[in-house]
Amino acid sequence: MQPEWTIVAWDPNRAGPELWQAFHVYRRQRAKEHDATNPVTEDAVVEGHMRKPDVWSIDHRYLARAGDRVVGACTISASKPGSAGYESGKHIMYTNLAVLEDWQRRGIASAWLPEMARRMHEHEATVMTLHSSEPSGQAFLDWVGAESKMVERVSRLYFDQVDWSQLADWEAALAVRAPGTTLELYPDRLPEAFLKEYCPAREEMMNLMPFEDMEHGRIEIRPEDFEEMYKRLALDESAHHTYISREPDGRISGITDISWSPKDSGVVHQWFTGVHPDYRGRGLGKALKAAMLRYANERYEGLTWVSTGNAASNASMLAINEAMGFRVHRVYHTYQIGLDALEAFVADRGIPPLKLAEG
Repeated sequence: MQPEWTIVAWDPNRAGPELWQAFHVYRRQRAKEHDATNPVTEDAVVEGHMRKPDVWSIDHRYLARAGDRVVGACTISASKPGSAGYESGKHIMYTNLAVLEDWQRRGIASAWLPEMARRMHEHEATVMTLHSSEPSGQAFLDWVGAESKMVERVSRLYFDQVDWSQLADWEAALAVRAPGTTLELYPDRLPEAFLKEYCPAREEMMNLMPFEDMEHGRIEIRPEDFEEMYKRLALDESAHHTYISREPDGRISGITDISWSPKDSGVVHQWFTGVHPDYRGRGLGKALKAAMLRYANERYEGLTWVSTGNAASNASMLAINEAMGFRVHRVYHTYQIGLDALEAFVADRGIPPLKLAEG
């Protein structure tokens, strides 16, 4: 008797057109089930990203197949030796898995658990990290014994609801509250010479972000990582825009950056916003975000919303976002489970090692 589903390993650089087509049908359905309001990335862009060698991670990819259909996908990732942050974070791995709603509760997700443990041994990792914003995914991770370690609020601000006069006031107030501090716009990719100054400043601020109870390594940012990032942004013609605040002594005191792509031209993606602790309490965060939103609105026509994500414990940034008009769109939980606990669960449930079918 043929099983109703099988698991295959797949390599995006070796997959034929039929498998790619089945994968695209799956991911479009999965995107609709996850959040139908988000634009669906074009097939060619997805293929470009997945075929491009990743300088930061080693990815082990699998698909769940039912006949000619793809009904689930799983990627188990480890940090690549020599990549930024490797030494402090090499013990942590990441899994991204999903199963179509009609195929859930049939053992597909569970089948990947022994493989997660096997890959953790292979890469000498002790902690596995997973994310979910959906009740079904959270219930599965709770069942496995993973613990929710961080809660992230993803919020949206719709451009037709922006109070532009309020944001103008925030920009104007900077001269009063922080005399001598200036805002600098980098409208496109950051100049190579500037990265030597910018990367340490961004790295310091990003390592001050709240991670709640999530185990994590130190964030490291190198100029060469920006070069790689810009190559990836070019795959969907994305633009990257950055504002910094600079103090009278020349120090970078705050940063905010966004991206925009003509492939989903109505959406702006907020990346990072941070202010160094030495310069907080003067309205820098408000001024930076207000200036950036104004710039995006002036540069691009037909914008619909801007999206941002913040730890639920990041009260200061959430307060700024709420004052701007951002409202919660989704809530993500980051789960982690140790290798010993994962192996104990697999053994207790009698889940056999993953047996791969021919792809």
